[in-house]
Amino acid sequence: MKRSEYLLLLFAMLFFLLFNDALVQFQLKPEVLSPELGERIDFKENQTFKIFSTVPKFSWAKFYARSANSYSLHLMGSEGAVNKIVILKFDLVEFSKLKDKVLRKIENYKLQREIGGNFIYTIKESDWHDLVGQQKIQLTDGNEIRGEVVGVRNDTLRIKTRSGLTVDIPDDRIDKIQQIRVRAVSGKYYRADPNSSRLFFAPTGRYLPKGTGYFADYYIFFPTVAYGFNNNFACALGVSIFPGAKSQLIYLAPKITFPIQQYFGISTGMLFMKIPEESDAVKLGYLVSTVGNDFHGFTFGFGMPFGSDGSNKPIVLLGGEVQVSNRIKLITEDWIFTGGGFTLLSGGIRFFGDRLAVDLALITTKDFWEKVGGFPFIHYVDFSV
Repeated sequence: MKRSEYLLLLFAMLFFLLFNDALVQFQLKPEVLSPELGERIDFKENQTFKIFSTVPKFSWAKFYARSANSYSLHLMGSEGAVNKIVILKFDLVEFSKLKDKVLRKIENYKLQREIGGNFIYTIKESDWHDLVGQQKIQLTDGNEIRGEVVGVRNDTLRIKTRSGLTVDIPDDRIDKIQQIRVRAVSGKYYRADPNSSRLFFAPTGRYLPKGTGYFADYYIFFPTVAYGFNNNFACALGVSIFPGAKSQLIYLAPKITFPIQQYFGISTGMLFMKIPEESDAVKLGYLVSTVGNDFHGFTFGFGMPFGSDGSNKPIVLLGGEVQVSNRIKLITEDWIFTGGGFTLLSGGIRFFGDRLAVDLALITTKDFWEKVGGFPFIHYVDFSV
């Protein structure tokens, strides 16, 4: 692979990280599908023209133009005492097709006074977002408001912030909403680790949420990008960037996760790694399980290498993590190579915010303590966004 191709791959990773969300306007512009519906499609109109399914949760829907080629669909619903919301993105082609179908149904209704067939657009159960607990409301101007949704009235969300302030946010100022994983300790909120799907390098039994991803860089020379295609399947891809090297290390790591219970999950996957100057690729299958939540947990697992040299002795993984403050987590990741009696121990700190995490750790082995006369540790550093 040429140097220009590696640079292109690196820039693609950075582009995915920084620009996966389209730039938006300060205020979304309502888009009218038809004069009969107006800006807001209410429950009765939706039932009459059979536009959006999952009607029992449906209250109203509005389309917004984000740009000349991008649109947002905001749906509000309720299930008992719980308010729900769906925010979906459409490109120009998808929006035009939906609009044409709606207009045809309205014309047929004018002629026949009844609507047959199925609903035009199906809202999946997984698309609905419960407005309970702490939320992060991303506004169209790039700002964020965090707090609990305490009321929904007309086209406005009422938010109670952590400091006790009440803020009303019009729907046309909302770009997206995310539930925040937090815990309260002595009246203070602590954010959850945004990179809980792995320890330092090894995976945990937790999943990478659907539609999310991260860019990570190990030791500066090993950039990686990962993406969660759904709550069960994610995949990571990386390539080394050693200056002056004629060939680089390339690796691929698909991962399947099974969230068994709230505090217990199992992941399995493969690691494929092509090492320069080596004819065979390194292949490793693994199975890991994690007990605990995003704030503290224990991970146990094992890997099985598949090599032509007969190196197929299992590798045991032991890992642990505990969050000690709003921004700091202590982590250990230890490997036992049963084939050669070799054990690798590590411990360190993860500093993190809402999106950025930085790991600093020390790695050691028994041989280091016995044979190295000086500092018996190797430093480890990575960051992920």
